Amino acid sequence: MASDAPSFTTDHARSRLIVPLIFWAGLLGAILALWLSGQFRRAWDQVSEAHLMPLALVLLIGMLLPVIHATRWRMTMRALETEIPPGTAAEITVSASLVNYASPGYLGAPAKAYLANRSLNAPYTRSAVSMAFEQGLDFLVLVAGSLLALLLIGPGVLADIRTGSGPPAWLLASLAVCALAACVIAVVFRHTVQRVLARIADAFQLLGAQVARGPVALLTLLYWLAQALVVGLLLLALDLPMSFSGWLALATLPLLAGQVVPLPGGIGAREATIVALAGATGASTSGLLGLAVLQRVLLVLALPLSLVVLRAGRAAGAWR
Repeated sequence: MASDAPSFTTDHARSRLIVPLIFWAGLLGAILALWLSGQFRRAWDQVSEAHLMPLALVLLIGMLLPVIHATRWRMTMRALETEIPPGTAAEITVSASLVNYASPGYLGAPAKAYLANRSLNAPYTRSAVSMAFEQGLDFLVLVAGSLLALLLIGPGVLADIRTGSGPPAWLLASLAVCALAACVIAVVFRHTVQRVLARIADAFQLLGAQVARGPVALLTLLYWLAQALVVGLLLLALDLPMSFSGWLALATLPLLAGQVVPLPGGIGAREATIVALAGATGASTSGLLGLAVLQRVLLVLALPLSLVVLRAGRAAGAWR
């Protein structure tokens, strides 16, 4: 037994380094992706023309998003008889979110399961169930919101396209490519898609009777409303027109489009979808491009700020 002690201590010390290591790797990867796409430069240009107070509120909401997400995750893991401290859950969620922005294929979920295992010895099987359950919840909210948005704006968008006043051809082509890519992925990787859907269905069946449905549903709604509020604040910051249908479309359709493209954080697909909604929202394509860029850059920058606050709270004993 005594001979195993140094090995255990070394493994524990290494495990404690996993979260900061993945955090910094994810942050550098996200910054690199934004830099190579030219979004940092465009965001800086847009900031000079925007109202700063709404942008500051966007940063604040971006700092709160991983906390909301982590709180829901703790509830699902608790239903699976695995307790995760709130501070640790939030830090793991921040790191996994950066992995989402930095890597293709939305690797945030497996990264989160890995971090939970290395940091807290949480079983992979339970983390996988919780990830599938949460992904299913978020997907259902986006699908429902997107369908409602399309019902509200559909005829107007079609009319704009017929009269030639809709989005530029290159944007429509980008959306068509994204849709084609989604269809190709669904066909080529249909067995993988079927497994993912089966895993989500199994997770709902397993957790449906165990999880605290009311709080989890409220947190899911709160998480989406916070992201939708970010869109509303950016419309305000850039003096862009706002209507309920346009706001709903901008808050759902781009996120849904970004989930089917195997690029870091859905980069490109989300922006193309936002700009293509110019005809439906009454905003200019350049204005919506500025909104898309600011949304991504500010939410990425909010993650390290959130981690700083979380670490400060832990040092002060707020998470104990």
